[in-house]
Amino acid sequence: MLALIVLFTAIPLFPESSYLAMAYQFWMDGDYSKAESLYIKAAMHNAGEYDSRLSLAALYRAQGNYRSAIKQYILLMSKQPAIDQKVIKDLYIPLAESYYYSHRLKEAGGVFQKILEVSPDSPW
Repeated sequence: MLALIVLFTAIPLFPESSYLAMAYQFWMDGDYSKAESLYIKAAMHNAGEYDSRLSLAALYRAQGNYRSAIKQYILLMSKQPAIDQKVIKDLYIPLAESYYYSHRLKEAGGVFQKILEVSPDSPW
């Protein structure tokens, strides 16, 4: 609880990182609703949008809410035109897995194919 109090006092100075830290703490405590709302708040700050949306997608995946996770990954991909190893690891692989677990095998295969086209020798 003390950690959350310290984080709340840091919000005016570092809003995106404070929201991310609090969201993570709520996630670990099992309060997914509060974690989700804090990740969304963090995403409103441009400096923290990538990390917060990535974390939000991971939260959705952990809950089995693949549809919402897919939306976050697609949104992030639209803002990351260059595809490098970090983007593949952060976005493309989890997106493909989310499609797979949503039984959207054609879309999953398409994303995996894109990964292989961009980085055929990479183990990811």
